[in-house]
Amino acid sequence: MTLLIKNADLDGVTADVLVDDQVQQIGGARPAAATIDARGCAVIPGLHDHHIHLYAAAAARSSIDCAGFGSINPKALSAALHAVPGPGWVRGVNYHESIAGDLDAVALDRLCASRPVRLQHSSGKLWILNTAALQALDLASVWNQPGLERDGQSKPTGRLWRMDAWLHTRLPSAAPANLSSLSKQMASFGITSVTDASYTNDRQRLTDYGRARQRRELLQHVQVMGDLSLPAGQLKILLDEDDLLPFSDLVDRIKQAHDLNRGVAFHAVSHVELLYALSALLEAGRHSDDRIEHAGVVRAQTLPMLRAAGVTVVTQPGFIADRGARFYAAADPADQPCLYPYASLLAAGVPVAASSDAPYGPLNPWLIMAAAATRVAENGEVINPTERVSPQEGLRGYLASAGQPGGPARQVRVGARADLLVLDRPLAAVFSDIAATQVRYTLIGGEIVYTAT
Repeated sequence: MTLLIKNADLDGVTADVLVDDQVQQIGGARPAAATIDARGCAVIPGLHDHHIHLYAAAAARSSIDCAGFGSINPKALSAALHAVPGPGWVRGVNYHESIAGDLDAVALDRLCASRPVRLQHSSGKLWILNTAALQALDLASVWNQPGLERDGQSKPTGRLWRMDAWLHTRLPSAAPANLSSLSKQMASFGITSVTDASYTNDRQRLTDYGRARQRRELLQHVQVMGDLSLPAGQLKILLDEDDLLPFSDLVDRIKQAHDLNRGVAFHAVSHVELLYALSALLEAGRHSDDRIEHAGVVRAQTLPMLRAAGVTVVTQPGFIADRGARFYAAADPADQPCLYPYASLLAAGVPVAASSDAPYGPLNPWLIMAAAATRVAENGEVINPTERVSPQEGLRGYLASAGQPGGPARQVRVGARADLLVLDRPLAAVFSDIAATQVRYTLIGGEIVYTAT
């Protein structure tokens, strides 16, 4: 079906745009089966979230969001855990020790002991289980499982590190979460494609995405990184400075991916993790698809290494708005000026793409772009203002193609896939207050998948 978008603002030029699954014509008049009047508002390509965890984000929508309890509020968290209806499992996300301390099973029992509870730390790398959950999973009988923390008497403490995939197989229902509600919300924000950055992604998960797309449970195009069983996409490598893979083994893993013509994507948040990743990449050799995910701390001396390694940094400015003050207060003084940089990376010639890291960071791309431009934290403080970038640059971070994050912004042009947004204001007004931007229509492959009410 053809669709005519009339009176579109294409970067300051008003024109009509004719589409089917691709952009067929710009300018001129031609009949179409349906018409949208853009009313002089911007029409731009759909946004690409370069780092998201789709199934985790979908599951988080039915979980308790611990971030809403603020600091030193164990009573509110306990009340929320007890308020979940039914007798089954309770799942919480975005837990931080500022809420109720550094929890283990015993401490979590004091908040809720009557049913199995699991809380995911805001870092995404730790699950905390209460005693009922430990018993339900029979973790006392599990041995030689990396990440399962034990105390001095070899009893499980209730703290599980980087055990998402294993834990998923032990829970009562292993069915993946339904993506429909998340997908519709992403469409309302103008997100038409994503890169799922979960290290647990494998061929089965790739099949899950394909089926979700066929069922129209998932509207967005998906690019996937994960393990070496995938036919394409980056090999995701998690780094934890407290438990680093031997350097020679890490170099071998990089070479193995490169030999398959696949890049690697390093989860590297701290200075040590970033330095280790870059050292290994420089030893193993470059691939055009190599990436650094997060780069939460980038000290000045690592900027030349980033450039030499030829990597793209995929950053999450939303963390500054969501928890920047907390990050700053907890950081080593040497790291405080280096938190989640943006402008300094670009100045050093390092390609940068923007993303959400949802559910661990906020999803709304327009608020993330605003965070990149203002660097205003959750308490109103400005975190490292020299790292501000323009709203235009923030938008470009979402307009780079899935295959070239940090590359040139996609344009509305003849022959391009008709993944398009009709916004509620001209482009100049978007850049004057990007956080206020609303999407009127979202098209994926020329089909209207979202209409503002």
